[in-house]
Amino acid sequence: MKKVIIEFSETEDSMIDERDLHLTINARKMMMAIGDIHERIFRPIRKHGYGSSKLNDLTEACGEDSEGYSNAESLVHELEKEFHEILSEYNIDLHD
Repeated sequence: MKKVIIEFSETEDSMIDERDLHLTINARKMMMAIGDIHERIFRPIRKHGYGSSKLNDLTEACGEDSEGYSNAESLVHELEKEFHEILSEYNIDLHD
């Protein structure tokens, strides 16, 4: 594992905010969490179902639209598109 040293320069105009330092240190954990959100919230509806029987029951209870598509799958698909648009606005790529 490579060791990385990050230096912050404090000037009169900019003080180092402890919260910013904390966010910088935890950025990797946040990216891992965002990836897990994608894998656990959006992907299961297209693949093997959710790990939670309650989520699976709610998914089934949503029924189908007039064309036979799952209402739950349509909803989750739209939420996933919003999720990726937000990430894109911040130039975040889950596959990097």
